[in-house]
Amino acid sequence: MNLHRAENGLSSEIKFGGKYVYHEWKSGRYTMENLGCELNKMAWIHASVENVKHAYSVEIMLTDWTLYENGWFVKGGQNQHLFYYKSQIGNYGDKRPQALEYLKNS
Repeated sequence: MNLHRAENGLSSEIKFGGKYVYHEWKSGRYTMENLGCELNKMAWIHASVENVKHAYSVEIMLTDWTLYENGWFVKGGQNQHLFYYKSQIGNYGDKRPQALEYLKNS
């Protein structure tokens, strides 16, 4: 599987939580091996939220996201809001996900 670093509307590579965001792309120059080992996303969420009562909202926002040592891999279509927002796809650049407000460094 080939991967590509996600980009915003200015063709700048995007990051989330200090890590690059990747998605599947036929001619991508990265592979899953570049991402390293999978990490515990729930542990990251609990360490990153201001208040643990908001952890579930952040978890839902990251439904399609998997955390790795060297980045985030986004695949799926259950909740694309954050990916579309960060990538500035369509009108999503203006629609900041509410769950970002619950993170310490968003």
